[in-house]
Amino acid sequence: MKPLYEMAVMNVRMKFPDAQDTRIVSGDSRFRETLQSALWEDYGSMVPADELAECKQDFTELWDRTWKPRFVPDLWWIDRERNTIHLFEIEDTHPLPPDKLSALHNYWWDMDAWGWDLTLTVFDRYGLSPRSLSLPDYAFHMLQVLKREKEDASP
Repeated sequence: MKPLYEMAVMNVRMKFPDAQDTRIVSGDSRFRETLQSALWEDYGSMVPADELAECKQDFTELWDRTWKPRFVPDLWWIDRERNTIHLFEIEDTHPLPPDKLSALHNYWWDMDAWGWDLTLTVFDRYGLSPRSLSLPDYAFHMLQVLKREKEDASP
């Protein structure tokens, strides 16, 4: 383990004690499994017992096609009571490149459509200076950018 990264994780967890470290053994699969379990609990909560098998099949298709994250956060916390997925990134160890930000932005849309929130907090290399990036603001800003690009491309 890298001491600087360990310090960063420690500092993040001091502010967010429920944050889970993705690097822990099977951490990435644990993130996805925990998220899948929380979404299934929400999705199947109102389904009568005799319809659960069909509902589970529908859920599995949705999970594979839409809800399964295509990114790996540094740390995470799923707040089932508030239907919120909290993601934490330590920028110096894994800079937040445009493609990952785009994946998070797209995932925010998917979760928002289902009634879940997705938060993103970015820290410096020491796990200090938390900055919350507003994915809803970014999403709606990008709509304007895409509209402008489309208009510019029109003859």
